[in-house]
Amino acid sequence: MLAFDSAQASASTGTTSDRVLFGTLVVVAAKRLVIGVDVAAAKFLSGQRVDDLAREQEILKSMASTLKRSELRHPLGIEFFRDQIEANKVIQRGLYRYWSERPEEFPVRRRQLTAELRPQLDLINRQMVLTLTRMENMPSMRRSQIDVLFNRRLRTGTALHQLGELRRDAADVALRSLYRVTGSPVVAADLHGRA
Repeated sequence: MLAFDSAQASASTGTTSDRVLFGTLVVVAAKRLVIGVDVAAAKFLSGQRVDDLAREQEILKSMASTLKRSELRHPLGIEFFRDQIEANKVIQRGLYRYWSERPEEFPVRRRQLTAELRPQLDLINRQMVLTLTRMENMPSMRRSQIDVLFNRRLRTGTALHQLGELRRDAADVALRSLYRVTGSPVVAADLHGRA
């Protein structure tokens, strides 16, 4: 069972620990990057630009509104969502370059951005905001613990698994606010490229 399912099931009884909820954020951030590969492919195929400012603002406005109503007691908030959007743009830009140089590596599977992928991203965003609003405090987590959770989920994304440097760059961005609030320094050289 995913950490989110466990967290969601026990949150109603008040037994969910902040550590489980934090772990859920890490896992779902990794899942968002995995979906980001399909988003990159859909945009690349259609010739769509990486930046979609209207969509980004829509996401950030919605998340900020929900977070404001919840009156978070911990320092993690809208910055986390900005990091997720930026991490996906790192993936998209990197894959655009990669596929332009190696068109034979473009994925065979084709998915629809609007009909398939955006609803999945919206669901992930809702999972993230729900998790953030249920957290009472930031747990003490070492960088290595965050990286292990993140890598465990990324192993299921074969395209990311094969692109070590791009994967590390995107993970640096996706996890930077989590590292900051837990006091873990962000050092690109030692970031989890070994999954």
